[in-house]
Amino acid sequence: MTQEVYICYAPRDKTAANAVRAVLESQGLSCWIASRDLAAGADLAGAAAAAINGAKAFVLVFSANTNAAEDQIVREAGLANNRGVPLIGFRIADVAPNDTLKHFLKTHWIDAFVPPLDTHMRELADLILGLLGRRGGIVPALKAFVPAGAPVLKGAAALAKALPAGLSDLPAKIDLKKLPALPQMPVIDHQAIFQKIRTPLLVVLGVLVVGGVAAGGWLFLRPHAAPEDDRAWQTASRTDSVPAYQTYLHQFPQGYYGSEANTRLAKWKTEVESAFAKAKATGTAAAYHGFLDSYSRQGIDVSEAQQGFAAADQREKAEHTAFALALQTKTKAGYQSFLDQYGTSTDAADASKRMAACRSETRTVTSNQEQTLARSGTAAGASGPQACSSARANATSAAQSQCSEGRGNLGGVRVTSEDPENDPSAGGRRALGSLLGSIFNSGRSMNMGGNYRCKVEIAATCRKPVTATRAVDICP
Repeated sequence: MTQEVYICYAPRDKTAANAVRAVLESQGLSCWIASRDLAAGADLAGAAAAAINGAKAFVLVFSANTNAAEDQIVREAGLANNRGVPLIGFRIADVAPNDTLKHFLKTHWIDAFVPPLDTHMRELADLILGLLGRRGGIVPALKAFVPAGAPVLKGAAALAKALPAGLSDLPAKIDLKKLPALPQMPVIDHQAIFQKIRTPLLVVLGVLVVGGVAAGGWLFLRPHAAPEDDRAWQTASRTDSVPAYQTYLHQFPQGYYGSEANTRLAKWKTEVESAFAKAKATGTAAAYHGFLDSYSRQGIDVSEAQQGFAAADQREKAEHTAFALALQTKTKAGYQSFLDQYGTSTDAADASKRMAACRSETRTVTSNQEQTLARSGTAAGASGPQACSSARANATSAAQSQCSEGRGNLGGVRVTSEDPENDPSAGGRRALGSLLGSIFNSGRSMNMGGNYRCKVEIAATCRKPVTATRAVDICP
């Protein structure tokens, strides 16, 4: 599936490039960007060329880093220009492009280094949509995560008082006369008490009223997120990635959720960088592949991880191939050769174990000893090819006889020289053939034979079985 917009950028500008991608895709424009769409182990030049061929617009995120990474970017811009794809420069820093890039981007430039960034993002989206004959919508604010909800408050449990066990039984009748007289209780002056606590009570009530009004006013007047800010935060929070948080902070530097965005951005960066450090320390294709599977959408260290995966995969394939060859030889020399070259590979321990288990035995071994025989042969014939064919047969027969005398078997035969020539007596025989033909063969010349001679030299291989006693390795 081809994408409509190809986003080109220097590696150090991938954050800004991902912000541009997020805005354009929010307007329904499909984008191709290397930090997300380049497959692990894929060739960047080939993948970029295929994406540019299918694109309808080419956006260059330009800064001082762009001039530093000129070669690759110029190749991509040149390919887009040759294909007739409209080129748009989105300048995020007040830096002049070199002459080559200025030539490619002579039609469309957007200077996005002067705030606010929203305006320039909208201008870029509208420009591309206009080139494609479409109308845009509302460019969303670019943010990240939904804010965490308020913590659930837990009510305190009521305390129950347990009655003491083993209460004594009460008597059935009580003689009230025998009870001691109760002391006289003092008379309480409630009016005096109220007058004493009236002023402090009024003060407390006043404080409560003022506090309630202040709390209500704070709830009513406290800062709220603008609708655009809130929508951008909801969008970015669902994405939950470094580019999403960075885009939000670019769109709303003083946004309502800025603190939360920075916190989550720092958390992701720490996690991704730690995971990449572990993958590099392990150095295996599986480690790099696992990192890319888990963190490629975060846009951090992706290119370096892809390069590390390609190098590790190639190295491990070479190691496995070399170990398979050593297993086929099953000799100390074969295992030692593997260990000399791949002593730190995953198969090194197995190779060392097998080499240690090798033993040497004396065996009688029969092998073929090869000897090259040079022979020549001559022959005559009615034509050059016929004469040379007979000459080769004569030479081969001579080589076969010599090889058989030594109890050998004749192997391959090759012709080292072939010299066809006319027989000195061929002229007389041709004249005689012409005369006899005119008399007995209705005017056609008769073939008298022996018109050509040929000399051929050959080199033949003679294999003789040789039996010898020698020490051989017996290895698992």
